[in-house]
Amino acid sequence: MRRVKFRAHKTCIPLLLGLFLCRGLSALTPELTGLRASAALAGEYDRAFFNCLTGATQGEAEFNRALSLGAGVEFGGLGLSQTYMTYQVNTFVSAGYAFPFKFPVSLGVSYQFNGLPGYRENTHTLLPLVTLGNPWFGASVGIACRWTSFFGEQPILETLGAYRIYVNPLRTARFQGGIVFSNFDEFRAKNFSAWSIALNTEVKLVKGFSLKNDLEFYQSGSRNLTANFYGILYRGGAAWTL
Repeated sequence: MRRVKFRAHKTCIPLLLGLFLCRGLSALTPELTGLRASAALAGEYDRAFFNCLTGATQGEAEFNRALSLGAGVEFGGLGLSQTYMTYQVNTFVSAGYAFPFKFPVSLGVSYQFNGLPGYRENTHTLLPLVTLGNPWFGASVGIACRWTSFFGEQPILETLGAYRIYVNPLRTARFQGGIVFSNFDEFRAKNFSAWSIALNTEVKLVKGFSLKNDLEFYQSGSRNLTANFYGILYRGGAAWTL
């Protein structure tokens, strides 16, 4: 008698789990709840590459007001006023999930590729992040796993702390202004002490279309205040939302 009950119990568990998973998957039917695309042109100057000009475009799709998928590409020239002018290519793909908590918490992961063909340098970065915040303020922390290869040599693996803090004290129906302090962005994860401070503004002209402006001051060095380079960047562009 015990043997029959045990077999029935083992049979019911997979059946109940299967029904539960089917119901859960039916509730998670993908529904597109938002689209955002942007394009920008940036000019910058620093002591490492002097004059630089880059253009970027990226997009993001939101599903069920929780899951987001994004991708982007950036292309530009470095050292435009020098004889050793070269170009760079940066790309990324990302995914994130926002939990329905009272205070917004989200998890995300992105893959970044950075290439300097003139120096035969390739960098691959995997960046998982935890973000706590709302449209007014918040922070992100994570660990960047970065593989860098120079001149065809074996790649070097580095694990770097990633951080981002933002505050948007100015928010109206047509304007948003804020400050961001971080050591990474969508296209690159930098060294821990390679920080940047950016003043960001976005002006909504009509429904679904806005203009964006960023003014950024940054440090691109390796260790605290030694062997550092400083630069300034202005980025202007437009964004479309649905």
